[in-house]
Amino acid sequence: MLLTPRPILFLLLPLLLASLVSACGFQRRGEIELPAEMRATYIKGQTPGELRNELKVLFSNAGGEIVDSPKQATAILDLLQVRFNRRVLSVSGQGRQLEYELSYQATFDVTSPQGEKLVKPQTVSLIRNYLNPETEVLGRSIEEKGLRHDMERELARQIAVRSYAQIRGGL
Repeated sequence: MLLTPRPILFLLLPLLLASLVSACGFQRRGEIELPAEMRATYIKGQTPGELRNELKVLFSNAGGEIVDSPKQATAILDLLQVRFNRRVLSVSGQGRQLEYELSYQATFDVTSPQGEKLVKPQTVSLIRNYLNPETEVLGRSIEEKGLRHDMERELARQIAVRSYAQIRGGL
């Protein structure tokens, strides 16, 4: 059976698009690549449990793991400072808070178990705003918890991405 040019084009077009997308470095959202130096990472410092859990999930999905001891580690992620703040952005005429700003900040570095600096200290900051309607008391606490969870996930992702970039690019 002889194929005409049109069916051949419909067969080749998806293959061509797939190769173009993969060639540009496209990755699905949320997927990251870990450098070999961070495949087994120990987290040092005071880390909120939720952020630690997000780092565990992220590293696991990227083919790495968070280990329980620096002796098992290929890298040590030192969370030098982690802060979460909530502040009022606007107030109604009756003195009720109408809008809040949430900020999450982490300062970190990464060293090898021998003490060699792999990633110099840097800070990741995230800021989100949300409205606080007077009539939706239950909804606002759920919204804040959801935003905080999303911020923890993004903070973990930014720590991993920045670490990868600095290790690959050198200090």
